[in-house]
Amino acid sequence: MSGLKHISVGKDGTVWGAGKTDGTLFHRQGGLGDAWMPNKAGKADVVAVGGKDNVWCVNKDGDVFEWDGQGSKWRKDSGASGAKTISAGADGTVWYGKTDGALFRREGNAWHSVDGRAVIVAVGGRDNIWCVNKDGEVFEWDSQGSKWRKDSGASGAKTISVGADGTVWYGKTDGTLFCREGTAWHSVDGRATVVAVGGKGNVWCVNNDGDAFQLTTQNTWHKVDQPKGSWEYTVKQNDGLYAIVRQQYHLTDEKEVRRIGDLIAKDNHIQNKDRLVKDTVLNFQSY
Repeated sequence: MSGLKHISVGKDGTVWGAGKTDGTLFHRQGGLGDAWMPNKAGKADVVAVGGKDNVWCVNKDGDVFEWDGQGSKWRKDSGASGAKTISAGADGTVWYGKTDGALFRREGNAWHSVDGRAVIVAVGGRDNIWCVNKDGEVFEWDSQGSKWRKDSGASGAKTISVGADGTVWYGKTDGTLFCREGTAWHSVDGRATVVAVGGKGNVWCVNNDGDAFQLTTQNTWHKVDQPKGSWEYTVKQNDGLYAIVRQQYHLTDEKEVRRIGDLIAKDNHIQNKDRLVKDTVLNFQSY
């Protein structure tokens, strides 16, 4: 994993990121000790997480996909095209924006046009929508009046994100970060190209080098460890025994093996784990 170009976090702590080099997708839960898990089903430039079962992405061609957690595959949304930005809220609300700035929100299974133009849209919930236009101006959606309100306190924005609880952060083109408290913006230590907010105590970011950071309870940034090399896995079933075969990256740390093993078991609906073996093979007993 050579770093991330985009990151998103849900209210429940689910985190997804898109690889900086080729858009390979990774996901994890939000704990400081959790491991990144590669998603082999697709690649993307932008990923949007409302929660574990509410994940969307946009690929390099502007196609929109929704993650089918049960089937472990991406479903292309044929009603959306030319996408540049997408965001999902914890309540299932989804908005996306086209390369020309046109905005759309999802109602049922259909997309409906919304007034305004933006390069980035951020969704915390149905009544909690923010965006950044091409001039770096920040706007908040007035769901009652169905119009955008410009936030005069913010400028030069390049990234913005809002959590389900209304927590809003944005970052400027120079990487400086700000969080909103009441009606005012306050500067935050650190620099980032992308910020992701799941809630007040659930903030992530990615810097210019593709490094991912998680905000701690002490309001300091914890750099999140990444795999020491690219790795993938395959799942084979033989007489009830699942073998997860390491292909490119050999794990030697027992704790890391178990964390990754737990994620693999969860993704492949393995209910009972029999044993985990270090290095190249992880064995699971399925009943």
